[in-house]
Amino acid sequence: MSTLKRLINEDPKPALERLTDNRIIRIGCCLLLVLLLFSASLFAEQLYAVLGTFCQSLFDALGVAAYLPRLFEQGGVIGQTMNRPHSIPAVILYSLLYVTVCLALLFLLLPYPTQRRYVLLFYGIIAVASLLLLVTNKLVGPNFSITILTSHLLHFLVSPVPVIILVPLLRWYSANTKKG
Repeated sequence: MSTLKRLINEDPKPALERLTDNRIIRIGCCLLLVLLLFSASLFAEQLYAVLGTFCQSLFDALGVAAYLPRLFEQGGVIGQTMNRPHSIPAVILYSLLYVTVCLALLFLLLPYPTQRRYVLLFYGIIAVASLLLLVTNKLVGPNFSITILTSHLLHFLVSPVPVIILVPLLRWYSANTKKG
């Protein structure tokens, strides 16, 4: 947690000086992360299969595999938000890894603490809204509209679209706030 606080709150001046010194490393890391996101999107089905096998092996090793089918049933609220049937633990793991890579890329591209806070706020608001919609759908009963909205929000979150939107938007915003 202290590393996250340091990344968010650190003074941007020394960070920018370090980044200009390590510009090639920074650009290389950004390209590597973009390639990783592109590959994850391109080979998502294969990754779901590998992650599903991994999760099943992990659950078998922990001895909890017998209890999980009821928790992660395809017909449940979580299963209804997916377009295709996959192992739900594999989808959750894939989503967490994908969002982590997106956040790492955003933190590399946006050096100011204010920009990073906005990124975390953006992802947090969408995640909380999705969670609230899932809970609402569970409490109210299966509602097709809520399921579709939740599915779209979650698919938006686990895509490169937030990175594509946030980088120019926050760079433009920080440039305009310095002038004004």
